[in-house]
Amino acid sequence: MLDRSAIAASLRDLGLRNGDIVLLHSSLISLGKVNGGPAAVIDAFLEVIGNEGTLLVPVFGALGILTDEVKTRPGVVISPCPVGTLAAIGKDAEELCRDHWKAETAHGNDTPFTRLAEKGGFICLLGVD
Repeated sequence: MLDRSAIAASLRDLGLRNGDIVLLHSSLISLGKVNGGPAAVIDAFLEVIGNEGTLLVPVFGALGILTDEVKTRPGVVISPCPVGTLAAIGKDAEELCRDHWKAETAHGNDTPFTRLAEKGGFICLLGVD
């Protein structure tokens, strides 16, 4: 059975480091049983990226239990956009999510998605394609 430390070790093996910015698309069920449930998965990401990193997840619609876990965390920032909404936790959460509603499109210029790319962030597909 997976646990937080095994997930964190795997993320580090993939090259994720302290200070990284990560947009996570995920499916908890694809991981099988995780000791500690969805909180352990999110805690593993936050452990690896540390206080200098930022974790983002899409939260528009019903996208799963891992996104729900992030939405309820203390300090979460929700991008103010009616579509393509993201939740972010971490150092750059406010900067990445600011004024999302002002962009011409939810995923275009001057959105969290382009800011993620400009900052050299990563997209992690965890159990999804």
